[in-house]
Amino acid sequence: MSDDRLRARAARLYGIGRYLYERGTQGARVVDLAQYFDVHRSRIYHDLQFMQQEGEPIYQDGTRWYLERDRYIHRLPINLREALAFYLAARLLSKQSDKHNPYVVSALDKLGSALANNHRNIGLHIQRAANVVRQRPSDQAFTKIFETFARAWADQCRVEVTYLSAKSKYSTWEQRTISPYYLEVSGIGYSTYVIGHDNKSNAIRTFKLERIAAANLRPFDTFEIPETFDPQERLGNAWGIIWPAEGEEPVDVRLLFAPAVAHRVKETIWHPSQIIEDLPNGGCRYCVRVGSTLEMRPWVRGWGRDVAVEWPLAFRQEMIDELQAALALYQ
Repeated sequence: MSDDRLRARAARLYGIGRYLYERGTQGARVVDLAQYFDVHRSRIYHDLQFMQQEGEPIYQDGTRWYLERDRYIHRLPINLREALAFYLAARLLSKQSDKHNPYVVSALDKLGSALANNHRNIGLHIQRAANVVRQRPSDQAFTKIFETFARAWADQCRVEVTYLSAKSKYSTWEQRTISPYYLEVSGIGYSTYVIGHDNKSNAIRTFKLERIAAANLRPFDTFEIPETFDPQERLGNAWGIIWPAEGEEPVDVRLLFAPAVAHRVKETIWHPSQIIEDLPNGGCRYCVRVGSTLEMRPWVRGWGRDVAVEWPLAFRQEMIDELQAALALYQ
């Protein structure tokens, strides 16, 4: 077989996997595949048989062929610079995972093994990142909830949950039905969130997976994610995961940083809306628009005596009260 024919077949085999993946539960007939790839049906038969022999997760049911989406792995040809980007992402993922998540471990293991062929050093470091997560405490209840929402998000099915609401002074358990539109992680508390429509409030809300005690998938209760829903736009004003509620405006925050840390503040883009002004004393004024100051508090505390809240006054008073309470612990 010539090199051109080998390349054409390799591209077709990859394309068949992608085609079946996208067809999902509808599957595809051989005649559909032959028409799509503009080849004879016998060639598609040979391709499908070859893919099965090579361990591809495809199977036949009647006249249709299907792909087991849970087992399918996309093959990505990547260069050295892209491999390095994957490594850095893997390091962040291993740091973000504060518990043993078997899917994080398996994803990093597979990525490390795939990269080890051509980029051995990078692949080995990714596998070491997997070992870091592997050694963390297991939380089977969270893993099950994570699985449920992964499937619900992919298949756009609703989920019934028992959720610990912390909005009032006293936390209460509530029954809700969530249509997951988006999953997001936050470095604050190493938490995972689902953003979606909540039947109780009839609005888009954010729920912390770690506060869900039970999650039951409703596989036949499907929904459509509105075309107008843009998670990046919604999260654009969030310092972490909290954005302004309907009808509320973002909060303008101004912080005054001391000269000792001004360079450190300026060398990082902490938030897309930030504006930094140099001050005559060598310090800087940090201006930002956020959905809530709640998530900023740990970050502000972390700068200690080198920062002061200038605006809003309510936020400034909150930090004064916190610092005075902390000081009382040492007296």
